[in-house]
Amino acid sequence: MVYFKQYSRKKYAAFNSLGKIIKISALCASCSLIICPLQGQAKGDTDTISKTLDLEEVEIVGQKSTLLIDEVPRMVELIPAQVIQNSPSQSFTDLLEVRSNIDIRPRGPFGAQADVSIRGGSFDHTVILLNGTNLSNPQTGHHSLNLPLDQETISKIEVLNGPSARAIGANAYTGAINIIARPSGANKATASLHIGDYGFLREHIAIDFVVKNSSHLVTAGQAQTNGYCHNTDFYTHHVFYHGIYKLNPSTMAFLQMGYNQKSFGANSYYTPKFPDQFEWNKSFFFNAGIVSGRQVKTRAQVYFHRHSDRFELFREGKGYYNYNLSGNLINTVGDTAPQWYKNHNYHLTDVYGAETNVTAKSALGKTTFGASLRSENILSNQLGSMLAVEIPIKENSSLFYDRQASRNNFEIFAEHSYTNSFLFVSAGTMLNHNTFAPDKLYVIPGADINLKLTRQLSILGSYNYTIGMPTFTDLNYQGPANQGNNSLLPYTQHSFETAIAWNFQALKMKSAVFYTLGKNNIEWAMNDTSFKFMPINVELSKNQGFEFSLNYSPESSNRFNRVLNNLFVGYTFIGTYRETPDALTKYSNIRQKFVVNIQQKLVSGLLLSWNFMFKERTGYFLTYDFDRDTYLANNYKNIYLVDLRISYTIRNIGLYIEGSNLTNALYYESGSIPQPGRWLRGGVSVKITGKD
Repeated sequence: MVYFKQYSRKKYAAFNSLGKIIKISALCASCSLIICPLQGQAKGDTDTISKTLDLEEVEIVGQKSTLLIDEVPRMVELIPAQVIQNSPSQSFTDLLEVRSNIDIRPRGPFGAQADVSIRGGSFDHTVILLNGTNLSNPQTGHHSLNLPLDQETISKIEVLNGPSARAIGANAYTGAINIIARPSGANKATASLHIGDYGFLREHIAIDFVVKNSSHLVTAGQAQTNGYCHNTDFYTHHVFYHGIYKLNPSTMAFLQMGYNQKSFGANSYYTPKFPDQFEWNKSFFFNAGIVSGRQVKTRAQVYFHRHSDRFELFREGKGYYNYNLSGNLINTVGDTAPQWYKNHNYHLTDVYGAETNVTAKSALGKTTFGASLRSENILSNQLGSMLAVEIPIKENSSLFYDRQASRNNFEIFAEHSYTNSFLFVSAGTMLNHNTFAPDKLYVIPGADINLKLTRQLSILGSYNYTIGMPTFTDLNYQGPANQGNNSLLPYTQHSFETAIAWNFQALKMKSAVFYTLGKNNIEWAMNDTSFKFMPINVELSKNQGFEFSLNYSPESSNRFNRVLNNLFVGYTFIGTYRETPDALTKYSNIRQKFVVNIQQKLVSGLLLSWNFMFKERTGYFLTYDFDRDTYLANNYKNIYLVDLRISYTIRNIGLYIEGSNLTNALYYESGSIPQPGRWLRGGVSVKITGKD
């Protein structure tokens, strides 16, 4: 890999010595966890340009300032477009499974609902971002992956292993996932249709277009299935827009917004004692901002995210919900529910946020400082403190929100990074104040280093401190099987990591060891008095582990490319210790995960994509013995899965057939019902390209 950071017009300069006309593309191509992606385009002045060198400088996970991709001093995994578009999956949650460091625990199929965790954390410990905007849900992490996207829209996924609160904010406790979906900068349209077993049907459409100095992406889609077993049906639809506007040579603005709605049978999602659960939710988000300057770069953004949901412990019959002309629901609870069950749960969560930061370059490196404000608010008939005046529920004219909760989070941060030919070092700190803990001011430091022993070999090291806050569900939920705890405290963690990275042309390898020490982590444990699950603060939590990844992408001119177009191998081991009481606990973590992703381009246009996965999980899942009226703990069995996608592309038309869980393995991930067995699907896609 060749880097040109400085150049001149002298005869002995490197560019002149090449004897060719070189086009330099050193523009920002993506933007990560801090701001929306900015797209730069550089067109050749003449047709004589014979070679292009791309110097990929990105704003990457866990850093406030831009840096070259090989300087990233953390264990960051990138899932590229090639893997995303050809993976045997039907949702972006399934895509996350192709990396060994991510633990996805799906409840329903194709992203109906799934929990995500990294390095032994819970589903509330990973921050989820879309184009750098934090869309994590403060009500519960179960909703954090409710995003308005199909996998066809995604251009890249960035995964940060380990905490980085100083760069991302509170609750980036064990990691962060940034999903990037941006305009391509070209005029084109794509549409696809997908069908499969169990009444599976999915449609997707996306339109990219350029207008003067702006580029735009508009997508829409829907998916549905009858379900692979009792009460696992789902229906979802969504729309998404992202626009980038070049105001002048050094200033760009962006705007993105999205809407999605889901309804699904939630068989035993939260307790196996009541298997006929149902959930409906919808969300809307808006995000706008601006980036300006070169030597001194300023970024600012604002965002709003609204999420509403209805949870039914006892699902109503088909066609039960009837609406009058004003759109209000007439009925609430039907005859199927027991007498003690009064109403379904309704929640409305609003999150407002704003942040700004300034990066200044000097001979000593880059200095970044800024501030952010995030306000989290919920109205509910279940969570929070009693309201003085009840608020009508829009979806139900006979029910009211009678509870509310809110908290504000304010952060200021500073970070400095320095780099030369063999060293990159970054250090910073953040001051955090949250009105949930009004008497506390948290100091959150961190430092990362990348020491380049050779051009191909680097040693990485980092220390980071982080903080997390209980969700509204942790604090306030009351139900027949679960009970919140309003005495919960914020939780903190120290994290240490060292790694080796080797990049040699088409072959890239990374391995890392890590250790985390947490205080007051939250676990849901069976209460000896109420016999309900209740969250508690765990005094001491430890995670130590090892991660390894290998990626091989041979050049298209390589003869071996036809047999092996792309190879990814990943392995993760996590040893976990929790100082929990001798009681049943709800959640379990990955102990070992091994994945192999292979793409084979056998002939022109024909591509085979294989996923092989092994998982060993600690702990147990719960089932319910209705005869004895008691919970039963079941040990997790090891999971072995094989998925395959065969796709063929001719001109602008793509055809594929795929199968997940080809061996028809019986396994459990989350909840108390088995995951789908063998599931076959197929589809067609059409691309229309216009003139730029």
